[in-house]
Amino acid sequence: MQTIRLDIDENKLQTVLTLLENLKDGIVKNIRIESNNEDDDALQEYKKTKEFQDDRDYFQECLEDIENNRSTLLTEKEYALEMENFTTSLKQKHENY
Repeated sequence: MQTIRLDIDENKLQTVLTLLENLKDGIVKNIRIESNNEDDDALQEYKKTKEFQDDRDYFQECLEDIENNRSTLLTEKEYALEMENFTTSLKQKHENY
């Protein structure tokens, strides 16, 4: 068995993967994507941490709350109004400091 290494621009990766996946069965034994990007490496390291697990659990719970109508999502206008009211209130509370 031989190994071929290809350096592919990220914006062309999906095209190359599609080509490889459509080859006759048995031609390609394994496709592995390795990143040369430091951000991707940092992401992979973050995924190994307890912080990532905690964050993932938190966002999963938020998603379930939204799907089960236990949370209310604001429209963009509602959010902007809420934030404006919050910042105004905060300024009023602390204007004498």
